[in-house]
Amino acid sequence: MIRFILSLVAVVLGLAFISPMGSLHSEEISVKEQQFVRKIRQTIDRLNNEKGLVWKDFDLNCPIVVTFSKKHIYAFGLKSQNPLWQVKNDGILFSDVDHWGVTQVTMQDKFLVDNEEAFVFSIDLNEENSFADRPILVLVHELFHRYQFAHFKKMEDIGYYSDKLNRENLALIALEERILVDFLKIKKEYKLDVLKDYMAVNLKRQQIMSPSSVHWERFQQVMEGLADYVSIETFDHFSILEKFDGHRHLQFTLSGYIYSEDAQELAVKWSHYGLGATLGKALDFLNVADWKAQIEEGKAQGQILKEVLELSEREVTERSNFAKDFYKYDEIAKEIDVKVTSFTEMVDGLMAGYEGQEGLVAMIERPRDVGINGGGSSLGIYHLENGTTVSVKDKSFSSATDNSWKLELKEIPFLLQNGWGARIIKIDHQSKIVLDGKVYTLEELCQEKHEKRFKTLFWDCSTSVFESDRAGKLIVSHEGLEVIFNF
Repeated sequence: MIRFILSLVAVVLGLAFISPMGSLHSEEISVKEQQFVRKIRQTIDRLNNEKGLVWKDFDLNCPIVVTFSKKHIYAFGLKSQNPLWQVKNDGILFSDVDHWGVTQVTMQDKFLVDNEEAFVFSIDLNEENSFADRPILVLVHELFHRYQFAHFKKMEDIGYYSDKLNRENLALIALEERILVDFLKIKKEYKLDVLKDYMAVNLKRQQIMSPSSVHWERFQQVMEGLADYVSIETFDHFSILEKFDGHRHLQFTLSGYIYSEDAQELAVKWSHYGLGATLGKALDFLNVADWKAQIEEGKAQGQILKEVLELSEREVTERSNFAKDFYKYDEIAKEIDVKVTSFTEMVDGLMAGYEGQEGLVAMIERPRDVGINGGGSSLGIYHLENGTTVSVKDKSFSSATDNSWKLELKEIPFLLQNGWGARIIKIDHQSKIVLDGKVYTLEELCQEKHEKRFKTLFWDCSTSVFESDRAGKLIVSHEGLEVIFNF
């Protein structure tokens, strides 16, 4: 009876899977998983059938492979005739055995599955989210990046964020966030005034920032902010996610920034998702007909908004002063001061912990001629002033898109990553290094400075597993180990 009920639920949801032998496997699949698959199928169909409704030529007409909790695998748009797949009645391919290695990937573009380049995406059904459908928004967000790389004109200068500890900058960002929350909430007839207040504060803030930081913000708001915008617009247009409301979703997102203790990290990276998406909504509200085309040609949302609103210097001063009074800027600045002090002390403690950690420093370059994908978890990622990031208790896997470079971290205390993407970790002095098939102990290599070109390199120690099937150079000394590819 239970088996019959589960089968009936699957049929109602359109998810009864038929193997080549004709046997049903629906009893092995949770209702939650079935609902995700149905919504993904609907999202792909709607974006493909109504191409251009959300963003010009954007669609999802590419092979997409989604895995659930490293168990079940679904392929959408894959033309494979491989009999290892079970065929669903609407063309979705299914397998509960991973013959391709896709369950080892959190997310990767151009992963070869049966000789087709597929976008692989993992959904953890056990992960707790305040918004249950968040993985589907993330899926659309990440797939829009493919469109951006193919169609957006590359910005000449993406900058580097040098104002993360600029307390006035952080306080003004917090002020901007409050203004944009009100833009999303307020009645339509007042929205234009609120946008002008935002623009005035933003222009004042740019005066105290380095040009590099301004470029960085524009780049992040275009790439991450508009990927969020497209994801939100998709589900505002199509009734796929129950009770989804883009404005309310963005209000919740921006409010989260306001109350976060990580004002510095938000300024570098995370706030640009919600801020950039909201600015897209603002340009829609202003009926700027060609703003998306302007973005593709290299402009950012804020630049277009500035041109449309045309604020005089006097109006910028008056409106920014009004906003500071209205939102109690002095109190915001005091809150930021406390957060920055706390952050600085925390980072100093992290670096002291890293310096005291046993092991030999290993710097592993990433190859520049291929992309790097991966995923994992950490307790937090923090940006240092010199552009280095520190990931705490990092358990992650990174791989080149051609699988020639792989790094697995075994929940190590600290992972450092410099501005060029090189990973810096510590490995055991007793580690064994396999160079072109020959085994060396790290102690042997450290006895004197050792520089050796290699075709293959491998190690597996208590902190990490590293494997390279591409040529490089290994430099070892008492100071540390370097794996270099870009020379």
